[in-house]
Amino acid sequence: VLTLAYLLLATQITAAVLAAWLCWSQIPGFRLPRRASWAAISSVIVAGWPLAALAVLMMLYQRLGVVMLGLIGAGTATGWYAAALRVVEASKVAHNSLSGALLPALGRAAGRSAAPGATATSHRALRVSWRALMGFSVAASTALTLFAGPLSRILFGEGFGPTADALRVIAWALIPFTLNAY
Repeated sequence: VLTLAYLLLATQITAAVLAAWLCWSQIPGFRLPRRASWAAISSVIVAGWPLAALAVLMMLYQRLGVVMLGLIGAGTATGWYAAALRVVEASKVAHNSLSGALLPALGRAAGRSAAPGATATSHRALRVSWRALMGFSVAASTALTLFAGPLSRILFGEGFGPTADALRVIAWALIPFTLNAY
């Protein structure tokens, strides 16, 4: 755990240095303040608390099933469920990546000031991407259902065999996730 903590700290420091370098190289006149005043810190806290509260609620929502299973007292079932949930969460990476890449098109489609051709192109891109994501969701759900046994043995070992049963059910959550995310 200590090694992982060091690795995560090194990753965060590297990302912060890279972000500072990008700001210095891309934003003319950019500089970091030597000291942050209490007024600056408190303004960031005031501006950011709704986003922080939303992030906490999202984490609670995502882990509520695992917490509830743990409270019920089914320790091994909680482990199997949590392992299956990790596989499905990994499958959501494609959705999140494509949604981030399509953010400019979403903005153009929602904006009223966009040129008619740009709006039509944005709507077409959104339709095509929605169909692709929905097709991916159905294909991934089907594949996770069909290969749940071998996949759970490869990822988690023989002791997590019952994870396959949970994975076969949870995999189909990708389809409503696609509808909700889009």
